[in-house]
Amino acid sequence: MEKTLKIDGRNITFKATGGTLYRYKNQFGREFLSDAADLMKFEESKTKKKVKSPDGKITFQDEYDFTKLNLELVYNLSWTMAKTADPNLPDPQSWLDSFEVFPIADIIEPIMELLQKSIEMNTPKNG
Repeated sequence: MEKTLKIDGRNITFKATGGTLYRYKNQFGREFLSDAADLMKFEESKTKKKVKSPDGKITFQDEYDFTKLNLELVYNLSWTMAKTADPNLPDPQSWLDSFEVFPIADIIEPIMELLQKSIEMNTPKNG
């Protein structure tokens, strides 16, 4: 599965494959699934906050517990999925330095969706 996001004016493709887990372990010496599960705790902290606009309309906004967000994991997982999509990417530090802005707030949900899809288990259907 892959997703392309516009970051700092550039299209960046993120891809999750079977090799993503190996690439992550090889680069960071950590277990992809364990770190992805830790990051999922942030996603699970999402609640809806009722907000009243000046014109009286009621809307609901997502709110997160940012104490559960580990930015290093976001950067590492993002780089790994971008590297999976583009093997010519430089090392993680150089890649991150190539952005003037790396908007975590804009990319966290699409990255989390990709992570969730990458760790879903397929169970056989009866029948």
